[in-house]
Amino acid sequence: MARSSPRVESYMQIVFLVSAASLLFPIITSVLVTPSKVKTKGMSLTGCIQLLGFCVFEACVGIFWPSIMKMRSQYIPEEAQSTIMNFFRIPLNIFVCVVLYNVNAFPITIMFGMCSIFLFVASILQRRLMVISDKPKAEDWIPMKDRNSETEPLNL
Repeated sequence: MARSSPRVESYMQIVFLVSAASLLFPIITSVLVTPSKVKTKGMSLTGCIQLLGFCVFEACVGIFWPSIMKMRSQYIPEEAQSTIMNFFRIPLNIFVCVVLYNVNAFPITIMFGMCSIFLFVASILQRRLMVISDKPKAEDWIPMKDRNSETEPLNL
């Protein structure tokens, strides 16, 4: 039977890549586009490109949250979900506190670059999750015609 919608694991790779690329826009514009010395009333080209990048990133964030909730319900048992998620929040909060404490130590382009790298790594890990979840469990599966019903009980 064909799927009517794509799997979350497959399209989230694209979402992570697109969001990584969109956070590269401020870096690209600061390197490639020279600021204009002419004062205009509207937004500059650099500002328009950066605004477009941030809007694309926010669209990716809007896709991320419902998708991550779906994957969370698939892979983490409901009875242990809050405990497991809280254990992962502890190192995340420590990382956020360290970065926020040292926010003045890094230029803004380095921050955007680090975020883009992390999102690219997330895309690679999402691909790995899709490959792992697609693998059939061949070592556990024995066809019914090959089973000896008297020696092996059916484990349902």
